[in-house]
Amino acid sequence: MTITTTPVSALALLLAAVGCGSLAEEPADAAIDGMTADAAMDVDAEAPRANHVFATSTLHAGDLGGLSGADVVCNTRAAAAGLSGAYVAYLSIAGTHALDRLGTARGWQRRDGRPFAIDRDGLAAGRVLYPVALDEHGGDAPGEVWTATAGGRHDASGACDRWTSRDAADRAGAGDTRGGPVSFSASGTGACDVPRRLLCLGVDRQHDLPPPSASGRLAFVTRGSIAGTAGLPAFDALCRQEATTAALAGEFWALVSTGVLAPADRFTLTGAAWVRPDGVALVDAAADLDGADALVAPIAVTADGLEYVDATAWTGGAGFGAVNPNCASWSGSGSGIVGRSSLSGPGGATQTGVACATSQRVYCLRI
Repeated sequence: MTITTTPVSALALLLAAVGCGSLAEEPADAAIDGMTADAAMDVDAEAPRANHVFATSTLHAGDLGGLSGADVVCNTRAAAAGLSGAYVAYLSIAGTHALDRLGTARGWQRRDGRPFAIDRDGLAAGRVLYPVALDEHGGDAPGEVWTATAGGRHDASGACDRWTSRDAADRAGAGDTRGGPVSFSASGTGACDVPRRLLCLGVDRQHDLPPPSASGRLAFVTRGSIAGTAGLPAFDALCRQEATTAALAGEFWALVSTGVLAPADRFTLTGAAWVRPDGVALVDAAADLDGADALVAPIAVTADGLEYVDATAWTGGAGFGAVNPNCASWSGSGSGIVGRSSLSGPGGATQTGVACATSQRVYCLRI
């Protein structure tokens, strides 16, 4: 049966069972505890009224006790971290979609105050701002989350026999905690005997979360694609063309290894950090671009800020700080390294190499 009503009342008994306490608002300083200075730009004075979102610090096989058992896990973890409110696991089964389980809630933010999603429509369309990334305590939470969900709806996977099975032969869809559009909930599938995190969203607040407003040098992923044999000048030309079409000021180059320089070494790593056209910060400081984890949010938005992209993009580096030969410096045969535009962290820079004759998108950064 599809759930179409607000799940708060349905969770009242769960809250009592796990001791989550009242739904009173938290003090203002609790909601922004642990924020970076850059993150503070993305949170207004009403931030405590937003719903929290987190990936559980605990790992669970697919035998969750159904959807209700998964919700108990989310509320138990929230209570352990001192978070008020009601929570549901972002899970689907046949006939019940994760998006419907959110009721009328809107406005979700991470424990550090950075915005995750504005509303249900944004989640369905993949307009994820900062990836969930953090657990209920605000600690790093890398890895996969169970979802069986794509576009907010059941992805037609077995969903671990409606979240009751830990059999290795059963499978379910999973998302990535470092994922943005699409990949936050649909990054792949996994066997039900392998423990994964749960993605937990608050459901009892209707908050008009302000859009992010970080400032800095712009960066985007191209709409167009280009063959890996086209040459570095053609990569840069594609960046300039799409920046000009979107009326972006400044000079833009492709974020790719030259075979001599690492992708990050093509840019000045001092001064302003890079941000997406939708106001999301990509790195906390410019110098972070050549770090192992690099991106705090994926380069998933086109130059005009309108399209959220899940695609592969040439990078040529096993990380933005690494020098790797690719396609004979983009003019020959072989294979080249790509990143996935919907992933932050290492995944945004490095995925399996692909044939140089194929066409891929490009990340473009203002120099």
